[in-house]
Amino acid sequence: MLRENELEYNEQDTENIFLANAAYNTTIQDLLVSSLTFALCNTYGIRNVAIALEGHGRDQAPSQFNVSRTLGWFTTINTVLLTNDFALDHERSIIQNKECIRQTLDNSIRFNVALYGMNSKWNEISAVLFNYLGVWSTTSNTSGFEVLPMKNTVSKSNISEFPLTINAAVMDTVLRIQFMSDPAFIDESQMTQLLSSFRKRLHEQVNHCLSVKSEKRTPSDFSYKKLSVDDLDAIFD
Repeated sequence: MLRENELEYNEQDTENIFLANAAYNTTIQDLLVSSLTFALCNTYGIRNVAIALEGHGRDQAPSQFNVSRTLGWFTTINTVLLTNDFALDHERSIIQNKECIRQTLDNSIRFNVALYGMNSKWNEISAVLFNYLGVWSTTSNTSGFEVLPMKNTVSKSNISEFPLTINAAVMDTVLRIQFMSDPAFIDESQMTQLLSSFRKRLHEQVNHCLSVKSEKRTPSDFSYKKLSVDDLDAIFD
């Protein structure tokens, strides 16, 4: 049976997380995944971790595919290898993980198509699945559909391909992060350490970003694809 834990950030903390993205032109997913990378590496004493990023796929559909007359999501899962080598340097850590995520998403269609034709399963590539569901409102809904709360959205008796699944969403201006873990792989003490480490790291990264005086561009912000982080540092220093 799966174990469920949830972290909730109040309205001010949630707003600060969004404001923090201005420092390095990141997204909320970048900051959450960067903090998760640190927490996983810190909890298990490892340097690198593979995280499967789930998405709805429409924003990644190649231009040669006409999807204008289709409904629903094209669920994509892209595994990104992230490092904790720059744990002591918030700037480099955030930028490095942002760039890894961007490079992976750029190749997402080819990766998913290739894996579809293989015998491999997702849990043979990554033990962790992360899904940022975006911003949702339950108070100004005029569509006739009801947005359900994140809690208890997955049966605890469900058999998951991943020992650890994280779903994050902003619900009515409050960020909620749901951790679904398999006790057979992650014991309670490890989960407690992981949650504590994640919360602390996200707080530190947000505070760092809010202290940055002016936006710093990173290689993925430019159309020229052969720039590295060190190249940009040499250009702007």
